[in-house]
Amino acid sequence: MVLLIGCIWVLESPRWLIAQKRAPEGWAILRKLHADPNDPDEVAAHEEFYQMKKQIELELKNATGYLSIFQTPAYRKRVYISCFIHYAANATGVLVINNYSITMYKNLGLTGYLPLLMYCVYTLIGALGNLFSLLTIDKTGRRFALLTGLIGCMICVIVEAAMVGRLVKGSSNSLADQKVAIVAIMM
Repeated sequence: MVLLIGCIWVLESPRWLIAQKRAPEGWAILRKLHADPNDPDEVAAHEEFYQMKKQIELELKNATGYLSIFQTPAYRKRVYISCFIHYAANATGVLVINNYSITMYKNLGLTGYLPLLMYCVYTLIGALGNLFSLLTIDKTGRRFALLTGLIGCMICVIVEAAMVGRLVKGSSNSLADQKVAIVAIMM
């Protein structure tokens, strides 16, 4: 509901306005977005406006539709990769671990506030991992990061499943087993 109400104050996309032959309106919004007292000549706004117009002209020359996704090999490859990444992200088991982590920690023998604390640590590790990825992705490359991440997730989920399977069946309170399971979940 908040997003719906907030849409009233969201500006139109300058690019969309230019594409709809409403360039003056697009320019006005772009000027607002680039308002900078250090740029009285609006150089940045002019450059972006020019770039948008040229990009739209180029796109109109090479008109494409949904069929071109499947007719053009480069587009088709991108669709396959994006579908695979979406599937792989869901297949890693991260959502199951995220949604049931507190229950899993309780089943591993943690009590009191510790399951919630471990969930907080798990979330913090995820946020730090995203920050690390943001800072290193241009150096390592997306392919390496994706493959390393998927293989790492697979190994951790296998270890986590084995440890949960071992600990949940019995009432093992082995501290070493708990530590291995928690590390696997955190990774």
